[in-house]
Amino acid sequence: TIELPGHWVLIPAQKTRADANAVIQELKTQGVTDFSIVQDPPERRNAISLGIFRTEEGAQLLLNTLRKKGVDKAMLQRRENFFRQALFYLREPDAGAVAKWNALRAAMPGTEVKAVACPE
Repeated sequence: TIELPGHWVLIPAQKTRADANAVIQELKTQGVTDFSIVQDPPERRNAISLGIFRTEEGAQLLLNTLRKKGVDKAMLQRRENFFRQALFYLREPDAGAVAKWNALRAAMPGTEVKAVACPE
């Protein structure tokens, strides 16, 4: 497993769920419709997630768009080990194994299956 950093655009945790709901109502009046309330871990409970990105540039683009809409509470936060990537190597797979991996890929958008040299 490889763990990669990510960039998160969020509104920091609110004291209560009611406070988070009030922030969401404000976001809706500002034209923001893509968000979710964080349930856990406890230190982030009631934060409002606005987007998760692999690159800082992608996160910054969203933050800039939110600022133009008047969302001044949003912030960008770098998170270590935000994305997890699993690598599997099959040495000399047969046709059945290849078919199963292709079916897994189809069931999980964004996954990649490719032929590479196995590490020693």
